[in-house]
Amino acid sequence: MQLQMFEVQGLFMKYNYKIVFPTTADNEDKASLIILYGLNGVGKTTLLAMINGLMQLDFDPFRAVPFKSARLTFNDNLFISVIPQTSKSKDKEKIILKVTFDNKSVDLHVKAKGAYDVNSQALVYEFRERYFEHTKDVTVDFISIDRLRRLARETRQPQLQLQSRNAIVHERPVSRDEITQPYINAPRFVQQEPHDERSISKRIQIFIREAQLEHGRFFSIGQPDLFTKIIERITNPSAEVFSPADLMQRLEKIRKSDEIAERFHLMRERWDYPQLRNILTESKSNKSKQHVMPIIGSYIEVMESRAQERDLLAQRLSTFEEVVNDFLLDKKIRVDAQEGLTICTENENLLNELQLSSGEYHLLYLLSTVMTTRRRGTVIAVDEPEMSMHIVWQRKLLPAMLRCASMAQPQLIVATHSPEIAGGYPDQCLNLGE
Repeated sequence: MQLQMFEVQGLFMKYNYKIVFPTTADNEDKASLIILYGLNGVGKTTLLAMINGLMQLDFDPFRAVPFKSARLTFNDNLFISVIPQTSKSKDKEKIILKVTFDNKSVDLHVKAKGAYDVNSQALVYEFRERYFEHTKDVTVDFISIDRLRRLARETRQPQLQLQSRNAIVHERPVSRDEITQPYINAPRFVQQEPHDERSISKRIQIFIREAQLEHGRFFSIGQPDLFTKIIERITNPSAEVFSPADLMQRLEKIRKSDEIAERFHLMRERWDYPQLRNILTESKSNKSKQHVMPIIGSYIEVMESRAQERDLLAQRLSTFEEVVNDFLLDKKIRVDAQEGLTICTENENLLNELQLSSGEYHLLYLLSTVMTTRRRGTVIAVDEPEMSMHIVWQRKLLPAMLRCASMAQPQLIVATHSPEIAGGYPDQCLNLGE
């Protein structure tokens, strides 16, 4: 599931905007990008906040500014809309925010949190459950300018303990808004363990672990899986012929894949390469051992399938290292499953990520966010990514972010007023304020 379109009418009682998000097909292995470009005050940050608010069911962004209507449409043609309305109830006028999704509506306060009518909390809770169930495969990571500034400040205060402010439900943070406030009969949800969002190293460790356990969440292979191949062989009357030379060549590729996996401390198969090589060598000259070829061939197919998954993960990790190190001048980074992230100076001194400059930390945070993305259904919205970055870094940033999303399909939404950021992608730019 992906975002398809966001429309807002009468923003600041002045602007009408229609943002059409590029979407990708299942067989495409690239990120999509749209850039909101314009002067200060035309609504770039507000648009990102509104999109994020709709996904989190947090309507404070809609209470903060005047607007006539807003609507977020998904690629299955369902949408959620917000409209400020004035209506009469018992001869009294009331001003509400009417929120609608899938032909169901709730009335919320336009100035304060909560349902307009306290007796309708059960309806609000039902609306919340219905919406989150439908959008559970879409997550939005909104990297706002305030969030980046806070993170930059905290890099200067390593002793600061960042407290968890949210519980996680359906892989999304529970908002403080009325839509997510339970009523007395609501079921209880399990609150996940708090995490420190400053820790890039920890995020990378978790990503590597989860990508090895649930490969399909993060990568698109683009080829039939092993089970499909086995079924095709069973149903195909012509049996595949395995030659020792072909199997030897495939074994060598698996061995090289294992060497790369060892570099990143990824999980590998326990197998005896020399022993299999000896069996295949003997089979070339001894026809009596040809019967073992189908057995070894099937075993090699299993290892090839797992090696392919490791290779895609290793490719994304090595791309991330290469991209980041291309930015840094006197430092190098290295990633692996055990340490997560290691930063080393030219003099071989190890650094903590909190010892980086604000610009370096900012860069590493953005690129690691894209690198650890899921294969599909992730929206990464970044407000003013040029903050604390030199012009040279600004020019390289978006190509770097797109490269780091190797074999995945996140939707990137970038709001900027930097021509260095936007200049390289004129076709993906939406000029606001015109």
